[in-house]
Amino acid sequence: MISPLRSLRRPPRAAAPLLLVLVPLAGCTREPTDSATPRQDEAPGLTNRLQVPPEVVGNLGITYETATRGRLGVWRQVPGQLEVPEQARWRPRAPARCRVVSTVSRWQEVAAGEVLATLTSPELLHAQNRIEIAHQQLARAHAGLLAAKARLTDSTSHVEAATQFEQASHQRLAELQRLHDQGNALTEGELLTVRAAVTDAGRARLDAALRRDELAAAVADWEIEAERARQAVQEELQELAVLTGLEASLLEAGDDAGAPRWRGLRRFDVLAPAAGTVSEVFVTAGDLLAAGDDLLVVLDTRELRFRGHLPEGDLGSLDAGDPVRIEFPSHALPPVETTLAPRIPVTDPATRMAHVEAPVPNPERRLADGLSALAWIRVEQSAGEEVLIPERCVVFDGLEAIVFKRASDDPNVAIRTPVELGQRARGLVEVFAGVLDGEQVVADGIHQLKQTGLGKPPEGGHFHADGTWHSDHK
Repeated sequence: MISPLRSLRRPPRAAAPLLLVLVPLAGCTREPTDSATPRQDEAPGLTNRLQVPPEVVGNLGITYETATRGRLGVWRQVPGQLEVPEQARWRPRAPARCRVVSTVSRWQEVAAGEVLATLTSPELLHAQNRIEIAHQQLARAHAGLLAAKARLTDSTSHVEAATQFEQASHQRLAELQRLHDQGNALTEGELLTVRAAVTDAGRARLDAALRRDELAAAVADWEIEAERARQAVQEELQELAVLTGLEASLLEAGDDAGAPRWRGLRRFDVLAPAAGTVSEVFVTAGDLLAAGDDLLVVLDTRELRFRGHLPEGDLGSLDAGDPVRIEFPSHALPPVETTLAPRIPVTDPATRMAHVEAPVPNPERRLADGLSALAWIRVEQSAGEEVLIPERCVVFDGLEAIVFKRASDDPNVAIRTPVELGQRARGLVEVFAGVLDGEQVVADGIHQLKQTGLGKPPEGGHFHADGTWHSDHK
């Protein structure tokens, strides 16, 4: 049995002279010849159309790539790695001197607000005592304010009564004076008595007014004292909120028994600031911690950041917004298309390397912090569109660049085709002639097809569209 590869390397010879059917082709003029005699300008069995049936495709591992039309860009290769941005990296710390009751495990996925660690601390009792004292001071201030307001109300009534008595005394004195002026037999002693009463009434009204003003000032002082007490309560609640991570409104809310929640706290929880993964745990249950000691690290990897390094002399060729394609070591991870972030205004003084960054969406969290990556940054783009194919689809036979196109009329045929190439960039090459947009060309297996030597025209001739060879006319 002849293998498919062997059958490719040696074209079958005709067992007998072939009767060739004359087909008029554009660009070639053939002189009439005796149909019983083979033509001198044609080579029987010589063709640029190679049979590649499924067994040959499987034997050589042939694959195809589709030609596209587009503008070829000039891309700068920048190595680097993926990082979690600072705003998505959290490191909760002990808020005060405390003991660890429990913590979550490393690599555990947590939701926003989920408990990361439970702590107990004497600062909790101190804060509760300060809140209790602040509430007592507030109650005392409220009681003093209410009493002062009540006395002020009584004093205001007293002032009104003294004013009315003074007015009545003045009216009585005016009546007596009118009777005295009319010759009524009133003694001077009676007038003096009434005048003394008028003076006493005025003095009483003035004393009442002064007392009312003193009580009004006392009410104002108690109001200030009550406001200070209210602020002290809120400040102490905020201190407890910082310690426990709970909102002050939740601390003031009543529990099942109706008592404020802050009063029944005996331990407090450290909550996750956002959804993420616990990447580090620095403590275990029972550890004694000082204020500010690290508890653990939470990373939100839903959006990462590519950070690359390139020589500082290359900075002038990059601009914010340049297209970026990021590739990863694992072929199972698809490339990511993104754009270049604004330039970082610092370089490494030791290595003289500059840093560039680009955001990397990672909603499925398939990419990891610290993963190495290779970024292709487009710095230029060709002026016009051309047919583009992968550079690995082109092979050189001497100085001639060739491809093997898949025949449009027969998928089991590959046509050896010379091509005219243009610029190359990022694994792609421009094709000016030989391949059209949408045509398929061999990628894997191209070197094996070239090594067979099949489809190569001898000197002094060319192939027609149907794959037949014809000598050049002189």
